[in-house]
Amino acid sequence: MRWMALLGAALLGWGAPVGAAGLVVERLDLGEGPGEQVYKLQEQGDLRVFARSASNFQQVRLQLQRRIAGQWQPAQDLPAGDPRWQDGAWTARLPVNEGVRSNDFTLTPDGRYVLWWSGNADLDGGDLYLAERLGDAHGPALRLPAPVNGPAFEFTPSISADGEWMYFASTRGDAQGLSHVYRVSWPQVLAQLGAAASAHSQAALDQAVSALWHAIGHAPGQASDVQALRRLLHPDARVFGQSIKASSLQLWVASAEQFLAEMGRPSDKGLYECEVERQQRRFGGHAQVYSVVQTRRDPAQAGPSYTGVNSMHWQLGPQGWQLLSLHYALESPGLRLPSAAAVCLG
Repeated sequence: MRWMALLGAALLGWGAPVGAAGLVVERLDLGEGPGEQVYKLQEQGDLRVFARSASNFQQVRLQLQRRIAGQWQPAQDLPAGDPRWQDGAWTARLPVNEGVRSNDFTLTPDGRYVLWWSGNADLDGGDLYLAERLGDAHGPALRLPAPVNGPAFEFTPSISADGEWMYFASTRGDAQGLSHVYRVSWPQVLAQLGAAASAHSQAALDQAVSALWHAIGHAPGQASDVQALRRLLHPDARVFGQSIKASSLQLWVASAEQFLAEMGRPSDKGLYECEVERQQRRFGGHAQVYSVVQTRRDPAQAGPSYTGVNSMHWQLGPQGWQLLSLHYALESPGLRLPSAAAVCLG
């Protein structure tokens, strides 16, 4: 049986919060002595690793700090080299890159963002930036808001494993220009950035949904664009179809490969999809999209051959946005969708 047609003003599910509180930056006490600075802190659970040095990044030492019974213990020196936690102990694996100029690119725990600092060659100023990650590409650079960034030198950003805190080093407030480690609420940083923090992936999601309907459509004697559909569907995706026949509900399901095989068969009838309504809810890399789609056999015909609704789940991963599931249902006798002008979205 030939698969029926799958069923812009998208509703942004993650926008700027109303009345977001101002950012509060706290300095961490890591036991700096006179003439010492600390930076490049990484935290995971009850362990911290950071760098300690004299001015101008001389005499660098890597140190470990443990939290026991809720209290952070005095820091201890780590072995020379790039430390790795293995079998309950820290070991060195590579030589430490001690170059003065380093952008310190780091990923957030969920892999959605890359953070770094950018400054001039004299290291008398530097700011922290963020870019949204989408597959192998990244969105535009966004300068983090004040008071995270300021006139001092901010560098070595990192996010705690639980996603609660952003740590960074800054020379603010130090007469000798030495750096200290500060923290700020990571969710509040994203809240301050608002819709801009997810604008790149949001545009990509809107494009993916529109691309789905374009790929399904085809002229008489042709098939759907299977190559485009394969890029959009997760390999383990499922497609559910629903219709009413002989006064009973007909429901069927197909795997991604079954669906692609069916859509790859040429049809003597044309299939022209027109998405006329789209609603969306989103949380981070998870999105629910509801679409109303009109299907025509001839693009010039006045009314649609039939109309359907589609409930989709999309996931943002290493390959970009991919469709995890699609459930479509056609209009049934006595249950009609509100008529809408054939103004196609996307």
